[in-house]
Amino acid sequence: MRLIDADNYCENICRCNKDGCDKGKCPIHNAPTAYNVDKVVAKLEDEKGIAFLTLANTGDKVKDVVYDEVMVYLNTAIELVKAGGAE
Repeated sequence: MRLIDADNYCENICRCNKDGCDKGKCPIHNAPTAYNVDKVVAKLEDEKGIAFLTLANTGDKVKDVVYDEVMVYLNTAIELVKAGGAE
């Protein structure tokens, strides 16, 4: 899913799914994403670097766990952005 659920929108507004939506020709499915994927990914990568510098070398086990969790969340966010939010 993107910022809008294109399939739901087409089904309920355009009604193009009733006869089978040709996603190659559908203006909704071909609308540009409202954000720049590369810029969002770059910003998330920057945040990973900040988290690394802040938490990675503390030696405190609680902070190590927090660091690991932050990395998992940021990596998941990066994958979601790259996929356009699609599952």
